Amino acid sequence: MRRLVHGERASRRPRRRDRLRLGERDAVTAPALPTLQTPAQAFAWFDCERHNVLAAQRAALEREWDERVWQIAEALWPLCATQKRFDEWIESHRAAVRAGERLQDDRVVARMRSQLARGLSELGDHAGAEDQMALALRAARSAGDDALSASVTEFNGVCLLRADRANAALEAFRDARARFAECGLARGVALQDYHIGWCLIRLDEPRAAVAELQRARAALQRLDDPINVGRSLVRLGEARLALGEPEPATATLLEAIDVLERAGLKFEQAEAYEGLATAAQDLDAAELARERRQRAYRIYHELGHPRAELVLRTLDAG
Repeated sequence: MRRLVHGERASRRPRRRDRLRLGERDAVTAPALPTLQTPAQAFAWFDCERHNVLAAQRAALEREWDERVWQIAEALWPLCATQKRFDEWIESHRAAVRAGERLQDDRVVARMRSQLARGLSELGDHAGAEDQMALALRAARSAGDDALSASVTEFNGVCLLRADRANAALEAFRDARARFAECGLARGVALQDYHIGWCLIRLDEPRAAVAELQRARAALQRLDDPINVGRSLVRLGEARLALGEPEPATATLLEAIDVLERAGLKFEQAEAYEGLATAAQDLDAAELARERRQRAYRIYHELGHPRAELVLRTLDAG
């Protein structure tokens, strides 16, 4: 089990070194540790070991090794969220919530419930996500950790946005941005600029969204965060589509796909292909639009994401 915990931590270190983490204070050593230097290597390790990791977590939960239970879930989180492994995401975090409550550790409970809420929101269970977020926010207030509170507030904004509550989400992201700025966490600030831009697209303010997203992209490039640079480019392409600029949008979305392919992110590539399909339609290239939408569908289907069905219905209708 020690090897699996260390392996999970190693598997996401190549991706980000400045994420909020609760478990890094606890050194974990073990023999035959994996050496992972790139996102692609991390994702490959995760694909091979994810079933073993969950089995180890189940064993730890049964034995009430609760520190290990939540540490495994915390290490799994970025891998599950990035690769849309919802079964592993939801199971591991439900176990971690139980472990955190047995430990009476508000920091763990706040973190695990907020991450669980994000998974539920992506699956369309907005009521379940809202319940988890209410408990996460309460635990974060009790924990008295400013950086954690900022993160939970951000996650609440993501859940609100996915529930089509863009105005409430915008308020949450602005609150989180101020909190991250007070903590001196530049990456947190940049991510809120990205989320604020996303909200502004949903609120039909694409020109304001472009300004936010350009600022986010520049900051994330300085922070050497290619994954979120790619995500920012996808939203920037969407904003340009909303402005009636299909050709600049196409260039931006193609750049996004290049960045995302190198980073190993599939879901966001599918989002970019959907945007490219819309741009092609705007340019009266119906066959190209269909081809790009088919590529988006194949990725969503491979990931088992609920959006696959929506794209398929669009294809069938066309």
